[in-house]
Amino acid sequence: MSTNSEFSKQLLQNAGSEEELRFYNISNQKMRFSKHVKADFEAIQLFWMASLEAYFNQEVIALITGRSVKTLECYRWKKSDIPFRKVGGRVLYQKKDVIEWLESHQLVTSTSAYSREVNNG
Repeated sequence: MSTNSEFSKQLLQNAGSEEELRFYNISNQKMRFSKHVKADFEAIQLFWMASLEAYFNQEVIALITGRSVKTLECYRWKKSDIPFRKVGGRVLYQKKDVIEWLESHQLVTSTSAYSREVNNG
């Protein structure tokens, strides 16, 4: 089973041009091509090239995890999921924490696989 981090890495490897980026979306929904796609691709690329100690804002982490910024805000409000730090009013996530979170959340491709994971886990 592949993880979200493997999916993001595969996205980087397979997406060689803006034309190819047109059909990719980390959140598994159809994406309309926009001028922001290139910026998103560059943000993902910077994340994977950075050291494990690097910090990123919630917009970058939303791209990497396939979650929306609002969902990340809800996670913080509930004090659950990805560890974060607040520095001067800015919310930052450390790369190593994000990778640990991604690796602990495997992609499930069917409901039967999900039920096996829940019942055996």
